[in-house]
Amino acid sequence: MNRLLRQIILLALLFNGWSVSAQRYELGIMGGGANMIGDVGNTQYINPDSPAAGILFRWNNSMRYAWRASLLHNNLSADDGLSSDPYRQSRNYSVTNRLTALSLGLEFNHLKFNLHRFGGQWSPYLFSGITVFHSQPKLGASVYVSDNEWKEWGLAVPVGLGVKWRPKTYLVFGLESTLHATFTDNLDGSNPKNDKFANLNPGEYFGNPNSQDWFMWTGLTLTYTFGQKPCVECYK
Repeated sequence: MNRLLRQIILLALLFNGWSVSAQRYELGIMGGGANMIGDVGNTQYINPDSPAAGILFRWNNSMRYAWRASLLHNNLSADDGLSSDPYRQSRNYSVTNRLTALSLGLEFNHLKFNLHRFGGQWSPYLFSGITVFHSQPKLGASVYVSDNEWKEWGLAVPVGLGVKWRPKTYLVFGLESTLHATFTDNLDGSNPKNDKFANLNPGEYFGNPNSQDWFMWTGLTLTYTFGQKPCVECYK
Protein backbone atom coordinates (compact mmCIF):
# COMPACT_ATOMS: atom_id res chain seq x y z
CA MET A 1 0.00 0.00 0.00
CA ASN A 2 2.78 2.41 0.93
CA ARG A 3 4.67 1.50 -2.26
CA LEU A 4 1.59 2.19 -4.39
CA LEU A 5 1.08 5.53 -2.64
CA ARG A 6 4.69 6.49 -3.31
CA GLN A 7 4.32 5.59 -6.99
CA ILE A 8 1.15 7.69 -7.28
CA ILE A 9 2.88 10.66 -5.66
CA LEU A 10 5.91 10.23 -7.95
CA LEU A 11 3.71 10.09 -11.06
CA ALA A 12 1.82 13.19 -9.91
CA LEU A 13 5.07 15.09 -9.40
CA LEU A 14 6.38 14.01 -12.81
CA PHE A 15 3.13 15.01 -14.49
CA ASN A 16 3.12 18.36 -12.72
CA GLY A 17 6.71 19.03 -13.79
CA TRP A 18 5.91 18.11 -17.40
CA SER A 19 2.83 20.35 -17.38
CA VAL A 20 4.81 23.36 -16.17
CA SER A 21 7.67 22.82 -18.63
CA ALA A 22 5.27 22.21 -21.52
CA GLN A 23 3.68 25.61 -21.23
CA ARG A 24 4.64 28.42 -23.58
CA TYR A 25 4.86 32.09 -22.69
CA GLU A 26 4.75 35.25 -24.79
CA LEU A 27 6.13 38.70 -24.05
CA GLY A 28 5.96 41.65 -26.39
CA ILE A 29 4.65 45.06 -27.33
CA MET A 30 1.33 46.66 -28.30
CA GLY A 31 0.98 49.73 -30.50
CA GLY A 32 -1.91 51.52 -32.12
CA GLY A 33 -4.57 54.08 -31.37
CA ALA A 34 -7.29 54.73 -28.80
CA ASN A 35 -10.46 56.75 -28.61
CA MET A 36 -12.86 57.90 -25.92
CA ILE A 37 -16.62 57.30 -26.05
CA GLY A 38 -18.31 59.82 -23.77
CA ASP A 39 -20.02 63.19 -23.60
CA VAL A 40 -17.38 65.08 -25.59
CA GLY A 41 -16.28 64.61 -29.18
CA ASN A 42 -16.98 61.92 -31.73
CA THR A 43 -19.45 59.15 -30.89
CA GLN A 44 -17.96 56.44 -33.14
CA TYR A 45 -16.96 53.26 -31.31
CA ILE A 46 -13.83 52.47 -33.34
CA ASN A 47 -12.03 55.70 -34.12
CA PRO A 48 -8.36 55.34 -33.06
CA ASP A 49 -7.40 59.02 -33.19
CA SER A 50 -5.02 59.11 -30.17
CA PRO A 51 -1.71 57.21 -29.80
CA ALA A 52 -1.52 54.26 -27.41
CA ALA A 53 1.25 51.75 -26.65
CA GLY A 54 2.10 49.13 -24.06
CA ILE A 55 3.38 45.65 -23.22
CA LEU A 56 1.63 42.27 -23.42
CA PHE A 57 2.25 38.94 -21.64
CA ARG A 58 0.52 35.61 -22.40
CA TRP A 59 0.67 32.33 -20.51
CA ASN A 60 -0.40 29.62 -22.96
CA ASN A 61 -1.31 26.53 -20.96
CA SER A 62 -3.76 25.23 -23.56
CA MET A 63 -4.24 25.35 -27.33
CA ARG A 64 -7.68 26.89 -26.73
CA TYR A 65 -6.98 29.57 -24.14
CA ALA A 66 -4.25 31.71 -22.60
CA TRP A 67 -4.04 33.83 -19.48
CA ARG A 68 -2.88 37.33 -20.34
CA ALA A 69 -1.81 40.62 -18.79
CA SER A 70 -1.25 43.96 -20.48
CA LEU A 71 -0.15 47.44 -19.46
CA LEU A 72 -1.32 50.13 -21.88
CA HIS A 73 -0.77 53.88 -21.89
CA ASN A 74 -3.33 55.96 -23.79
CA ASN A 75 -3.15 59.66 -24.66
CA LEU A 76 -6.89 60.07 -25.14
CA SER A 77 -8.45 63.17 -26.63
CA ALA A 78 -11.92 64.27 -27.69
CA ASP A 79 -13.08 67.41 -29.48
CA ASP A 80 -16.65 68.53 -30.11
CA GLY A 81 -15.47 70.18 -33.30
CA LEU A 82 -14.89 66.69 -34.78
CA SER A 83 -18.34 65.41 -33.83
CA SER A 84 -21.22 64.94 -36.28
CA ASP A 85 -23.66 66.10 -33.56
CA PRO A 86 -24.72 69.74 -34.24
CA TYR A 87 -25.19 70.42 -30.50
CA ARG A 88 -21.67 69.26 -29.68
CA GLN A 89 -20.24 71.24 -32.56
CA SER A 90 -21.84 74.44 -31.29
CA ARG A 91 -20.79 73.71 -27.68
CA ASN A 92 -17.16 73.22 -28.83
CA TYR A 93 -15.80 71.48 -25.71
CA SER A 94 -12.54 69.50 -25.75
CA VAL A 95 -10.72 67.19 -23.34
CA THR A 96 -7.49 65.20 -23.09
CA ASN A 97 -6.85 62.26 -20.79
CA ARG A 98 -3.57 60.54 -19.96
CA LEU A 99 -4.88 57.09 -19.05
CA THR A 100 -2.82 54.07 -18.01
CA ALA A 101 -4.61 50.71 -17.87
CA LEU A 102 -3.58 47.34 -16.38
CA SER A 103 -5.72 44.48 -17.73
CA LEU A 104 -5.83 40.84 -16.57
CA GLY A 105 -7.96 38.14 -18.10
CA LEU A 106 -8.47 35.09 -20.27
CA GLU A 107 -8.08 34.81 -24.04
CA PHE A 108 -10.11 32.17 -25.94
CA ASN A 109 -8.82 30.87 -29.28
CA HIS A 110 -11.41 30.00 -31.92
CA LEU A 111 -8.93 27.59 -33.56
CA LYS A 112 -6.28 25.42 -31.92
CA PHE A 113 -3.21 27.63 -31.48
CA ASN A 114 -0.40 25.14 -30.90
CA LEU A 115 2.88 26.84 -30.01
CA HIS A 116 4.56 23.44 -29.47
CA ARG A 117 4.69 22.67 -33.19
CA PHE A 118 6.80 24.12 -35.97
CA GLY A 119 5.12 25.85 -38.87
CA GLY A 120 2.49 28.50 -39.19
CA GLN A 121 -0.34 28.93 -36.70
CA TRP A 122 -3.23 31.37 -36.69
CA SER A 123 -6.52 31.87 -34.88
CA PRO A 124 -9.20 34.47 -34.19
CA TYR A 125 -9.67 35.05 -30.46
CA LEU A 126 -11.85 36.69 -27.83
CA PHE A 127 -10.58 38.31 -24.64
CA SER A 128 -12.20 39.52 -21.42
CA GLY A 129 -11.27 40.10 -17.81
CA ILE A 130 -10.84 43.11 -15.52
CA THR A 131 -9.02 46.44 -15.99
CA VAL A 132 -7.67 48.85 -13.37
CA PHE A 133 -6.83 52.28 -14.74
CA HIS A 134 -5.48 55.65 -13.66
CA SER A 135 -7.15 58.58 -15.38
CA GLN A 136 -6.04 62.22 -15.71
CA PRO A 137 -8.72 64.16 -17.61
CA LYS A 138 -7.98 67.78 -18.50
CA LEU A 139 -10.67 70.00 -19.94
CA GLY A 140 -9.96 72.47 -22.72
CA ALA A 141 -9.98 76.22 -22.23
CA SER A 142 -13.47 76.50 -23.74
CA VAL A 143 -14.99 74.54 -20.81
CA TYR A 144 -15.81 77.10 -18.10
CA VAL A 145 -15.17 75.31 -14.79
CA SER A 146 -13.35 76.43 -11.67
CA ASP A 147 -10.61 73.78 -12.04
CA ASN A 148 -10.04 71.82 -15.22
CA GLU A 149 -7.65 68.98 -14.27
CA TRP A 150 -7.67 66.10 -11.75
CA LYS A 151 -6.68 62.44 -11.26
CA GLU A 152 -8.63 59.35 -10.28
CA TRP A 153 -8.60 55.54 -10.32
CA GLY A 154 -11.25 53.35 -11.88
CA LEU A 155 -12.33 49.87 -12.99
CA ALA A 156 -13.45 48.61 -16.38
CA VAL A 157 -14.47 45.39 -18.10
CA PRO A 158 -12.43 44.80 -21.28
CA VAL A 159 -13.98 42.90 -24.19
CA GLY A 160 -11.56 42.27 -27.04
CA LEU A 161 -11.65 40.65 -30.48
CA GLY A 162 -8.57 39.89 -32.53
CA VAL A 163 -6.63 37.56 -34.77
CA LYS A 164 -3.07 36.28 -34.25
CA TRP A 165 -0.60 34.64 -36.59
CA ARG A 166 2.73 32.92 -36.05
CA PRO A 167 4.67 32.63 -39.34
CA LYS A 168 7.90 31.59 -37.61
CA THR A 169 8.79 29.56 -34.54
CA TYR A 170 9.15 32.34 -31.98
CA LEU A 171 7.22 35.44 -33.16
CA VAL A 172 3.46 36.00 -32.99
CA PHE A 173 1.77 38.92 -34.77
CA GLY A 174 -1.70 40.13 -33.81
CA LEU A 175 -4.42 42.59 -34.72
CA GLU A 176 -6.82 43.49 -31.90
CA SER A 177 -9.60 45.86 -30.92
CA THR A 178 -10.67 46.05 -27.27
CA LEU A 179 -13.56 47.95 -25.73
CA HIS A 180 -13.14 48.97 -22.07
CA ALA A 181 -16.54 49.53 -20.43
CA THR A 182 -15.78 51.66 -17.37
CA PHE A 183 -17.83 52.37 -14.24
CA THR A 184 -17.28 56.13 -14.38
CA ASP A 185 -18.85 59.02 -16.26
CA ASN A 186 -15.75 61.16 -15.88
CA LEU A 187 -13.22 60.07 -18.52
CA ASP A 188 -14.23 63.26 -20.34
CA GLY A 189 -14.28 65.42 -17.19
CA SER A 190 -18.05 65.86 -17.29
CA ASN A 191 -18.92 64.42 -13.88
CA PRO A 192 -16.16 64.70 -11.22
CA LYS A 193 -16.94 62.91 -7.96
CA ASN A 194 -14.14 63.70 -5.51
CA ASP A 195 -14.24 66.23 -2.65
CA LYS A 196 -12.21 68.76 -4.58
CA PHE A 197 -15.23 69.39 -6.79
CA ALA A 198 -17.96 69.15 -4.16
CA ASN A 199 -18.86 72.83 -4.54
CA LEU A 200 -19.09 73.02 -8.32
CA ASN A 201 -21.97 75.04 -9.70
CA PRO A 202 -24.70 73.03 -11.46
CA GLY A 203 -23.65 74.56 -14.78
CA GLU A 204 -20.14 73.16 -14.40
CA TYR A 205 -21.41 69.59 -14.87
CA PHE A 206 -22.40 68.57 -18.38
CA GLY A 207 -23.32 65.51 -20.42
CA ASN A 208 -25.49 62.56 -19.40
CA PRO A 209 -24.75 61.39 -15.81
CA ASN A 210 -26.78 58.21 -16.38
CA SER A 211 -24.37 56.76 -18.96
CA GLN A 212 -20.82 55.58 -18.34
CA ASP A 213 -17.79 56.48 -20.46
CA TRP A 214 -15.87 53.87 -22.46
CA PHE A 215 -12.53 53.82 -24.20
CA MET A 216 -11.42 51.69 -27.12
CA TRP A 217 -7.97 50.45 -28.13
CA THR A 218 -7.22 49.23 -31.67
CA GLY A 219 -3.78 48.19 -32.85
CA LEU A 220 -1.09 45.60 -33.52
CA THR A 221 0.74 43.25 -31.16
CA LEU A 222 4.11 41.53 -31.53
CA THR A 223 5.20 38.92 -29.00
CA TYR A 224 8.16 36.58 -28.60
CA THR A 225 7.44 33.04 -27.39
CA PHE A 226 9.61 31.21 -24.86
CA GLY A 227 9.40 28.20 -22.55
CA GLN A 228 9.62 24.60 -23.76
CA LYS A 229 11.00 24.50 -27.30
CA PRO A 230 8.51 23.49 -30.04
CA CYS A 231 8.80 19.98 -31.41
CA VAL A 232 7.41 18.20 -34.45
CA GLU A 233 5.57 15.50 -32.50
CA CYS A 234 4.04 17.69 -29.76
CA TYR A 235 0.23 18.00 -29.59
CA LYS A 236 -0.57 16.39 -32.94
